[in-house]
Amino acid sequence: MPVHTPGHWSLLVCDLMRRKWDFYDSMPRSVHRTSLPTLVSAFYKDAHKALPSDLLTWKIEPVDKIPKQQGGTDCGVFVLKYMEAALSPSEIVWENHKNWQASMSRFRAEIAADFFCVFHEIIVANLTG
Repeated sequence: MPVHTPGHWSLLVCDLMRRKWDFYDSMPRSVHRTSLPTLVSAFYKDAHKALPSDLLTWKIEPVDKIPKQQGGTDCGVFVLKYMEAALSPSEIVWENHKNWQASMSRFRAEIAADFFCVFHEIIVANLTG
């Protein structure tokens, strides 16, 4: 789940296999974690029928050694890249991804291209369907 605190985005991932929550924060600050228990409770309230009953007791653990941002406006891109990594079928070796900050322009272009392609597919489907 993307998590918004004033001026910053981070990511909270429910790890059902390990029975814990992983917290990805590109600019770690304790204030970014303050809303997480409330967010977990709201998530459980909305989807409790599909989730383990002890989910509310699971630890929320920060993911260490992940790429960190240096700019003040890149947290959204970091969240999208963290999502991509969390959804990857293979284990991520974070040491191979330390310099994301230098690739921000490329990441932004890739994200824009992905949105454009999806938008184009929707338009074509509506015109032909």
